[in-house]
Amino acid sequence: MIVDVGINVTDSGIVGDVMPEATVKASAFTPVPGGVGVVSNVMMMDAVVRNL
Repeated sequence: MIVDVGINVTDSGIVGDVMPEATVKASAFTPVPGGVGVVSNVMMMDAVVRNL
C-alpha cells in the first residue's frame, strides 16, 4: 500500500511524490490530488510528532 501525502506543483499541475511506476506493484494507492485530504495530513503529522 502506498499513501502519497506529498504535494508538488509543477508545470503540468499538482503531483505527488511517488513515481507512477511504483504503483504497479502496490496493492493500493492514494493518488494526488484527491487521495489524502487535509485532515488526514494533519492527523498523520500529529502522530509523527507525538512519536518522535
